[in-house]
Amino acid sequence: MLRAQNGYVGTPGRKKTMSLNKENTADLAAQFEARIAELEQEVRNHRFEKQLSVQEAVAESHQEIVQLKQTITAVRDELDNVNFDKQRQVQAAIATADDEINQLKHTITALRDEMDKVRFGHQTKLQDQHRTARDDQQELQETITSLRTQMERLNGS
Repeated sequence: MLRAQNGYVGTPGRKKTMSLNKENTADLAAQFEARIAELEQEVRNHRFEKQLSVQEAVAESHQEIVQLKQTITAVRDELDNVNFDKQRQVQAAIATADDEINQLKHTITALRDEMDKVRFGHQTKLQDQHRTARDDQQELQETITSLRTQMERLNGS
């Protein structure tokens, strides 16, 4: 076997077969090159599609992350608003209770003052009644003594 210049390996007396084989080989080589080019293009296309798919997935994930962050922010804001409203309501309730307590304290003080005035007035009236009763009693005793003395004078004369 001999190696030809084009790389064909054959036997020396077959020139016609060799030319056919050269044509076939060139044709096959062209077909292989074309198929290799097609496959390389398919690989590039596949890689491109994969990269595009990955980029789309990354973009979708990024968009979802952005939406989740916005949702979290909205929920936090709502929670802050609810907490603020609750604190405001508690403070208002405390202020109302404090106001009511102060009003009740003033009412108690006013009622105590009024009760003290009534008690003092009652004690004054009671003392006046006792004084009047003593004065009446003394006057009656003086009248009795005076009448007894007059009776004794009349009886003794």
